[in-house]
Amino acid sequence: KFILFCGSYKYKPNYDAINILVNKIMPNLIKTFPELKLVLTGGEINFERKWLINLGTVQKNKMIHALNNCICTVIPILEGYGSRIKIIEALMLGVVVITTKKGIEGIDYDKKKQPPFVTNNIDELVKVTEKVIKMKNVKAKSLLIKKNFQSQYSMELMAKKFYKHINKKLSV
Repeated sequence: KFILFCGSYKYKPNYDAINILVNKIMPNLIKTFPELKLVLTGGEINFERKWLINLGTVQKNKMIHALNNCICTVIPILEGYGSRIKIIEALMLGVVVITTKKGIEGIDYDKKKQPPFVTNNIDELVKVTEKVIKMKNVKAKSLLIKKNFQSQYSMELMAKKFYKHINKKLSV
C-alpha cells in the first residue's frame, strides 16, 4: 500500500511539495496506517524514513506501473507554472489524484465528481487521503472518469485539433 509523488526534488514547487509530504502529511497518515509507504520518483531526495521509498529517476514503463498500483497520488503543490503534466497523465490513467487548487490549475474537471480531490488546506489533504485509503470504490470511480480526461488531453486529439486550426488559418 503506497501513495505516490512524481517529480524532481531540484524543482522548487516539487521541493516544497515533497517537504510537505515528508514532514506534515505522512507523519499524520502513518499514525492511522502504519504500513503505508510514500513512493517518490524524480531523484535528488536525501530523506530517510522507514515509510519512504525513493525510486529515483524511473523509465516511463516503471512510472506507469507505479501509477497504476498506487492507492493515489498526493500532490500538495502550492506554486507552479502552467498545467501539471504529471496530474494530467495520472488522471488519464485513472489514478486517484489528491491535489491543491494550484495543482489542478489549468485542468478542466467536474468539481461535483470526485476524484480528483482538491483542497488547499494541508490538514484537509491528510483527511481526504485517509478517506481515499479507506474507500472501497474510489479506484473504480477514477477509472470511470479517465475517459473524460483521455478525450480532453490525448496528444493525438490535441494534435488533430491543432492541425485543423492551422489549416483553417492557412486557407483564409
